[in-house]
Amino acid sequence: MSRTKHHFLKLFRRILSGLLTGLVLFSLMGCHRAEPEMERPKVLRVLIEKNEKEDPSGLKYQLADAVQRFTEKHKGYRVELESLPKQGEGRTEMLQKIRAELMAGEGPDVLLLCNAYSDYDRLNPREPLLADVELAMRNGLFYDISKFYDGDTALKKEELQPVVMEAGVLDGERYVLPLRFDIPVMFVEKNRFAKIGLSTDFFEKNILDLIDYFVSTKDNAIAINFFPQDIQPQFTMNVFPQLFDYEEGTVTVTREEMETYLRAYQAYRLRHVQAVKSDPISEAVEVQQYFRYGKYWTKQTDNFMLIQSLEDALEIMAIGKMKEAELAADPLRSMDGSVVADITFYGAVSAGSKNPELAYDFICYFLTEDFQWDRNATQIGNNWHVATYGWPVRVKGSFGEVAKSAHKASERKWVTQKYDLDFSVLTNEDLPVEDLPIDSARFSIALEQKFWLDLWTLQVYGVEGPPNVDISQLAEEWIEKLQVHIEEG
Repeated sequence: MSRTKHHFLKLFRRILSGLLTGLVLFSLMGCHRAEPEMERPKVLRVLIEKNEKEDPSGLKYQLADAVQRFTEKHKGYRVELESLPKQGEGRTEMLQKIRAELMAGEGPDVLLLCNAYSDYDRLNPREPLLADVELAMRNGLFYDISKFYDGDTALKKEELQPVVMEAGVLDGERYVLPLRFDIPVMFVEKNRFAKIGLSTDFFEKNILDLIDYFVSTKDNAIAINFFPQDIQPQFTMNVFPQLFDYEEGTVTVTREEMETYLRAYQAYRLRHVQAVKSDPISEAVEVQQYFRYGKYWTKQTDNFMLIQSLEDALEIMAIGKMKEAELAADPLRSMDGSVVADITFYGAVSAGSKNPELAYDFICYFLTEDFQWDRNATQIGNNWHVATYGWPVRVKGSFGEVAKSAHKASERKWVTQKYDLDFSVLTNEDLPVEDLPIDSARFSIALEQKFWLDLWTLQVYGVEGPPNVDISQLAEEWIEKLQVHIEEG
């Protein structure tokens, strides 16, 4: 081969090599420019719970509003709603799928879920996605949204219940936004309690002292009025101010404390049934959650005491005002005298979210005043619940306004009610929720539903059946269940 020809081939190879190198670099640069599009897809995945009943409390309408506002603000994005199905509709398979995604650092961008209890059938609840939200925070399933929350000047965070909001913080970093909470409340007509010599100090008693009073009272009407078994399942273990030391991985409730409460509860049930059987006034007492209020107030106004959720305050306080009675509304306190709130509805950004800032932005729609109060209240329908899955965490100065909205909603009844309620009589002064003395807030665990069912069973034994429940053994079993829960994580 001649020198000229060799030189030509060498030059050709260099040119070809350069062209190939350029093509590779161009390709790499193209891929690099495409990466942001791959990392930030134009879809925001939002996981919600499919209601057992047809949207009785307005979440469907709130979601529609949030999706519209989000897509108008963030052009080119769409919201993909994924619903956890009802029981028996592929729920188990979807729970396993979402859990696997979350553990792998993937999954939906937003979790917008009830805490532990997602069904209206309290005797047959659906399994939640996360059995323990606190453990989920500690196990790294959520994205740290501290920088978004701390820098959010439009949210008016000073109007949010501070103790409840703090439950979403772990080691100084925020992982969860509580959206609703609830506490058990004692609704009492003041003149009745004044007649029997009780002062406001009565409402400072802890749950054990209250039970002791109602067990020992000779007044059957008072014993009948005490209804702790009708409160929501998640409150059954709020009688213990703290269940776990998550840092140490230990159970903080002792077997002795558990046994003490179980025995007190059984004693209360025996006294309650005795009063119902021996006093004809018991005919005016009904167990139905809604209808009993009207009939009960009509027949025995001056004997009224009821323990219900804060969520029911709108209806109960309206009945009180209509009957021209002065009601007191005070929290039911735990064994140490503190008030423990339960977070019933929350939003969180998953650790694997590709759009954490936008995911936070979407959740925050549910913390605005119109979503927490006005927008929610207009969709109450015939149920008259003030909020979706609990009481709003935005607690400042909205009670009167939501009462007006509820009054408008009550005019559009879907079913016949036994008692016509006039919500327009209510004002902010009727229930100053921003002053509620909440000492701590917690995420209940799915295991607590079983405890509630055991209490439900316990109130039958010794009443309709033989008093042969081994309380000591039951208390020991519960401590063991709690230990397994915290150890398995």
